[in-house]
Amino acid sequence: MKKIFLLLSFFSIFQAQAQVNSQKNKPGTSSSARKGGPADVEKAFRPKKAVSLDYNSWYEILKITDSSGISTETKAAYYGVGIGYDYTVYQPEKGYGFNAGYIQGFGIAGKAADAGTYYQKRAPWSALRAGARYFSRVNNRIELGLAIAALYRQNKWGSDSGYNPVSPTNPVVGLFVDTRWRLNYKLEVLQSIGSFSKDAGIVWRIGANYTLN
Repeated sequence: MKKIFLLLSFFSIFQAQAQVNSQKNKPGTSSSARKGGPADVEKAFRPKKAVSLDYNSWYEILKITDSSGISTETKAAYYGVGIGYDYTVYQPEKGYGFNAGYIQGFGIAGKAADAGTYYQKRAPWSALRAGARYFSRVNNRIELGLAIAALYRQNKWGSDSGYNPVSPTNPVVGLFVDTRWRLNYKLEVLQSIGSFSKDAGIVWRIGANYTLN
């Protein structure tokens, strides 16, 4: 499934670049004309404030210790829904933004079929999230850029089969490819794909922003 998400992300990048080249090569079309008239430009370039709702998923290595103190590892998957605040500043061909929010969800660690090993399902977790992004404006509707995000998590992994989980490192920081597709002035779809660390798998975030101003 994560390979499908990666392919979709790469396809959207190539599609966005093709649109850039098409606009640049179109005769008689200036940069200002592509952005619209004076009223549209003034509206598009002012800072935008938005609230976000998104779904997040990834896996990472969870360290556990047995009763004798010997350390081992297992995979843990995280799933959660986040809410947040997004502030974006637009420039003619690029822009930057900041965001902060809260995520809550559940995690699954280990394998149920492996008797005598660590296994936990639907273990609750929550996190505070903060980040920033820098992007290129492909056109009035598509933005493509890089984002950095940090999470400060609280996990409630329980003990099982004599194993105790080791609390994850806080905070964790990751780098992401970030895309936005604006449906209309008020609503846009967002997607970020990246990773938090060498021990983590692909992080996928997808959701929507609703503009407040």
